[in-house]
Amino acid sequence: MLVVGGLPMFYMELALGQFHRSGCISIWKKICPMFKGIGYGICFICTFIACFYNAVIAHAVYFVFSSLQVTIGNFPNLHKEAK
Repeated sequence: MLVVGGLPMFYMELALGQFHRSGCISIWKKICPMFKGIGYGICFICTFIACFYNAVIAHAVYFVFSSLQVTIGNFPNLHKEAK
C-alpha cells in the first residue's frame, strides 16, 4: 500500500509544491477542490508525528543525562568497612 499509493503521492506532492511554490493544502485545493481534505489530513498527521518524535527525543535526552549522574549505591566498594 505504501509503495503503490503513498510514495507516488508523496513525490507528486513534492513536485507540485515546488512547481507552484505553495503548501500541501493549497496544492490539493488547486488540483481539485474536493481533495483539499487530503492537504488538511497531511498537516494533521504531520503535527502528531512531530509531537511523537519530540517525546521520543525528550526521553532519549532524559536517559542520557540520568545515566551521567552518579549515585552512591552504584559503587560496590564504597561501603566496605576498613579493616
